[in-house]
Parts: sequence; structure tokens; C-alpha cells
Amino acid sequence: MFESKKKKQQFFGGQDVMKIRMALLVVLSIVTLIFLGGCTRKNFSVLSQMSDEQANFFEKEIVAPFSRAQRISVTVVNVEDGTQVRNLLVQRGEGAAGLVKVPFEENELFVNGGYLQSFDTFADPLRLEQIKETLLLCTLGVVQKKQYYVPREFKTRIMVYRKSKVHQAIRVWRGFRSQINNDLRLVNGYGLPSNYLLEDDPELWDFYDIYVLGWIWSRQEHNGTIGPRIAHPFSPVRGGGLRQIDHAYQFNADSASITAITGDQIIDMFQWEALYAHGGIYNPSMWEKKWTRQDLWQAFADEKVFLSLLTQKDVFHIYGTGADNMDGYLAQKGDLAFATVPMASSLELDRFGIPVRTGSKSIVTGGWWWAVPQNAPYRDLSLKLVEHLSGSVSQIEESSRFGVIPAGKEILSHLPIIAGDHWISQLYTTSFMQMKENGYNFLSAAHGSQELSQRYTRIWERLVSHSGWMESGVPERRLVEREIQKASSQ
Repeated sequence: MFESKKKKQQFFGGQDVMKIRMALLVVLSIVTLIFLGGCTRKNFSVLSQMSDEQANFFEKEIVAPFSRAQRISVTVVNVEDGTQVRNLLVQRGEGAAGLVKVPFEENELFVNGGYLQSFDTFADPLRLEQIKETLLLCTLGVVQKKQYYVPREFKTRIMVYRKSKVHQAIRVWRGFRSQINNDLRLVNGYGLPSNYLLEDDPELWDFYDIYVLGWIWSRQEHNGTIGPRIAHPFSPVRGGGLRQIDHAYQFNADSASITAITGDQIIDMFQWEALYAHGGIYNPSMWEKKWTRQDLWQAFADEKVFLSLLTQKDVFHIYGTGADNMDGYLAQKGDLAFATVPMASSLELDRFGIPVRTGSKSIVTGGWWWAVPQNAPYRDLSLKLVEHLSGSVSQIEESSRFGVIPAGKEILSHLPIIAGDHWISQLYTTSFMQMKENGYNFLSAAHGSQELSQRYTRIWERLVSHSGWMESGVPERRLVEREIQKASSQ
């Protein structure tokens, strides 16, 4: 018995114990490496299209807190266009897209292409219902009876103008009424409407008021120069055509007429555009120099433009916030004011001097969706991120810094108060009024297509930049209709 114990003691001698300890350390190291390898942070990306400044803010101030809370890694990829987005959406595995920002007008394109999965297929019904209760107009994100999208943000054009210049024109317009009447009589055979009055309140304006203001401004000296002072951003790809489609909605053109570019309302819209150009209302740099949004911001500063139809982000750049590379363009910031777009009415008048057709203030509301890609690596985390992004704190801060109209119902109703700064509050109040005027006119896939926008732009360019088609020297209705038909057939 004693001998047996002695053998055991010899077996567990000093050198042997050291060997065992070393072996255990090696095994422990291997297990640790396996464990750590298995616990690598989950990661996915968010595909978005923003300015560099906004993308930086979005990633560091909004997405990063979510990543830390969930102990994951989320990367914001700022893409250039839809083609790059679709190329990234086909990627699989770690780091693949878990959320994508899609413009309203491309919602059917991404669904039909098989790039997305509907929230109904993986989201807990109660959580999805809560998101729908939180965000405005989620029903518009339903495609083929499935909830593929939830709203991220909205945008719409509003009228932006220089208050001091409007007040000057209102004071003197009656002295020019006879001359303005004579010029308009050459176009519509009558002149101004029989009951015409340039109202003090811009919310009461129609297309005739824009003509009168532009006529006066173009014939008076401002900042040492004389010339037209109304313009809008020009974009040969999309922006210009979408503005024309906005006006078509104002004239109550139906969907078929807008797509086919036919009908009285379409002619009404293009006749006004031709008159604004050839009557010296539009600044010709708009098409001759193809003014971009940035050019227009500078034109406001240089007093080359006193009025335009712009989005909320445009206003933030013109006014300036002093942060995020938005230093502003105007020296007299208090001189910038906002109103809903003017009421549409036809140039054609009846024998009593009343417009034959009147429209509305309703244009289209655009914006962006959030959607979950078909190849999203972690669907539940994608849903959690949507819930985080829909929260009030994230939306309020982004709205106050970048001119984003948030999708949160409660935030929308209180943002003018929450925003605080006087001009931001006025901007959002006007924008919400415009969205109410717009109603359910949201930019659809059919009317938001690049092809349709380019067709409108081609017609517009021909009408505003070429005068050879005008035998009488003025854009008469029959001549405008003929040019539309000619351009549409090309």
C-alpha cells in the first residue's frame, strides 16, 4: 500500500505537473480563440444617398449609438445612384446591406427586381403595427399587398421669395397695369383677368401674380442691373421635368394625360412656361447656363433671383445654419420668406375675363423609404434599426440640421415648435401646409421615371430657348400645342 502511494507521487512529480499545466494552457488558448472567433461582432451596412455632411452626421450621431447599444457594427455606405445600390444589394454575408434608402418613385422597381423582402415575412406583427402607428402614410409603402417600405422622410417644393422685393412690386404694380394688360392681350386676346388684383398675401397668389411680379422686376434696376428675376434649378436628367409634372398636377391633369403629355391642362402648363420665358419673366441663365441648385443659391445672394420654387434642403443652404458646411448665401437673412405654391389657372380667359380652367395648389410630395434587402444578413437587427431611426430624437435633430421633413406623426405636428429658430419654424409650417395641399399626390413610379422627366425637359427646352416656332412672336396656345405634339413624336 505504501509502495503504491509512492509510485503515484513519483508519477505526479514536478516536471510532469509542469507538462500538464502547459498542455492545459495550450488547450485553454485554443478554446479561447475558437470562442472569440465565434463571437465576432455581427455587421451589416446601410445604403443611402446623402450629402457628405449629412452622411457623416447620420453615421456618427444616429447609427453609432445604435451599434454600441446592440454591440454590433453598422456601416453607412453613401452611394451615388440607383445602379450602385442595386449592385450592392446582390451581395451576401457579413457586411452586406441590412437596410436601404429608396426614393418614392423607384419603389416598384426594387420590388419587381427581387431586391427586397417585405416586413410581413419576418417582423413580429405587433412591432410592425407599432411602426405603422408611429410613422405617417405607411400604407403608401404597400406594394403588391405587402409592406415592403416604411417612410423615412418627405420633401416638397414651396415658394421662396425676397420679402423686400415683393413689397416694392406690390406698391407700384397699379402703375404698370395698362402695359401688362397690353402684353398679355397679345397672348390670350384679353389681358389680365377682369377681377385681377395683386394681393399682399402670397398665399392668395396664382400664375398671373407670378407674371405680374416678374414683369415688374425685369423692368426695374436692381443692384445696378436690369433683367428677369425669377428662376428655378435646371436639371436635364430629372429635376426640371419633375417641376413640369408638379405644374401638371396643379392643373388637375389626370395620370393618363401626364404620362402621354396631352390634354388642355398640359397645354395650359407649357403655355405659361413659354410665356414666362419669352415675356422676360424667367432669368434666361436658367437654361442658357443650365443653373444647378447651387447656382440658384448663389443667384439669390447676387440678387439675380427674387423668387423660386425650392425644396426644404435648398432653403437650408440659402439661409445657412453655420454648421455642416451650410454657411448660407444671403447677407440679409431676414428677407427670405416662404409660401405655398401659387394657384394654377389657365391663360385662356372667357369673354368675361375669367380663366377657362382653374387648378389648385396641389403638387407632388416626394421622399424616401426604408426597406430591408432580400439578402439582409440579420433581419431582426434591420427591424431594430428601423425602430431606432423612427424615434423622435433622431428625426428631430436631423430635421433641424439638414432640412429633412420627418415621417413621425407626432414630430410632424410639433416640429415647428420644436425647431425653435424662427426661420426654421416658418419653413416647416409652410412645408406642412403644402403637404396638406398635395394630399395623396405622391411621386409615383410612372410619373417619377427618368424617361418621362426627360421628355418633359425636352419639350420645355424647345419652348423656352427657341423662338423660331412663334410666327406671331408670342406663345399663342395653338402654337404651343403644335410644339408639344411635334416634340412628343420625336
